[in-house]
Amino acid sequence: MSNIDTFNARVYQFSDKLTSSDEIIARYIVNHPQEVSRMKITELAHKLYISKSSLARFCTKLGYDGFIELKNSLRSELVEDEEETIKISNLLDDLTHDYRVLLNRYTKYSAMDEFEKLANIIMQKDHIYLFGLGHSALSSQLFATQLKRLGIRAEATDSVEEMKMLLGNLNQDDLLILNTHSSKNFNIINILSIAKEFKIDTFLITSFGNPNIIKLVNNYIVLPNTLHLKLSSLINPSFITNVMIDIVIGCLIDANKDYMNKYQRSIRYINED
Repeated sequence: MSNIDTFNARVYQFSDKLTSSDEIIARYIVNHPQEVSRMKITELAHKLYISKSSLARFCTKLGYDGFIELKNSLRSELVEDEEETIKISNLLDDLTHDYRVLLNRYTKYSAMDEFEKLANIIMQKDHIYLFGLGHSALSSQLFATQLKRLGIRAEATDSVEEMKMLLGNLNQDDLLILNTHSSKNFNIINILSIAKEFKIDTFLITSFGNPNIIKLVNNYIVLPNTLHLKLSSLINPSFITNVMIDIVIGCLIDANKDYMNKYQRSIRYINED
């Protein structure tokens, strides 16, 4: 059934023909469609203190052949609404299950010492540079923001040319963190090749351990991926990385309580705005 043929649509379409009594009938049906779909015309007329003929005229004004067709139309709408509710419910159940699987993969396959290692390296560096493309760029920007809230100098970019320009000015006191989902992007490989040539300390965050790119970095973390999930195409790739960011920020705060004080101050100032 199209939306144009629904009871509500017909009431709106023929509203200029409806009397005040008709509007009372329409309002009751809108609020009690399931009840009306099971009633006889005499029952509804008695309920609303109107005559059967008034109800029949109301049905005619809305383009129905009679009260029975109106009831059948309501039943069809109710069935479609129920089916749509079931579809939405199934989608939510499947998505919730997939996200739970991803979180369980963190527990099963990710070692806490990997996150602690990244946190320790960050604490030893003067400046953190983050690079990512697409969804990875959003996560890199979030990571940089969270680090800055701890008082750590950090900046993120998704510009290949800007990143190449920065590489010439980085030194051993800096850390380059590259975030890539697949580890196959040519620009990522090119930037890492240049960084290796300049002996820049690099850390790779990825969901797939591509040997050709791992050999170019000093350290790396392979995060859980969305393979074999029922709704993998609907899972936001940033979710996986963002969980890691929260873990690393937690490691930094645990290692240095001063970070917590700075983080709380930055949050307080943001909330004041």
